[in-house]
Amino acid sequence: MRIFNRVISLLLSLVLLLGGLLIAVEAVLAAFHRAPWLLPLRRWHDLLASTRLADPPTRAVAAVLGTVGLLLLIAELWPRRPYRLRARPATADEKTQWWVLRRPAERRLADAAARVSGVNSARARLRGRRLWKVDVRAEARDDRRADIEEAVKAELARLAAPAPARVRLRLRRPRRVT
Repeated sequence: MRIFNRVISLLLSLVLLLGGLLIAVEAVLAAFHRAPWLLPLRRWHDLLASTRLADPPTRAVAAVLGTVGLLLLIAELWPRRPYRLRARPATADEKTQWWVLRRPAERRLADAAARVSGVNSARARLRGRRLWKVDVRAEARDDRRADIEEAVKAELARLAAPAPARVRLRLRRPRRVT
């Protein structure tokens, strides 16, 4: 969503910049009593002066613009997973803030779970702002649960996760290969 926001912001800023330059040129031409250069100002004025708010095309355009604006507002206000997570090393003082990037931390947790013998594949997701919530999905037998939890908690300690971090482990039975 960050890339989408940046691209839309860039396009909007370019449109506003070009529109502003065009209006400035038209204003200078109007100040010197010259004909409009690019914009059909007289025709637009006549069209807008004769258009009523009760006309169906006006209502349709207003409804579409309102709906698009509302959808963009909802998309921006929708909560997303954080880009970075607050870490709390035991040696740090209260004023120092430490941060861990979420995706590399997820990869490290998944790798720690996958290193346990008997685990075929593992995925980890991190959530939470102050306290971390870790969801680990792994393909392993149920008797490996304690080992996987121990490996994930050891990796959380290396990442300086704020205690107590909640770990939820979901195991799927390994597929049999014949």
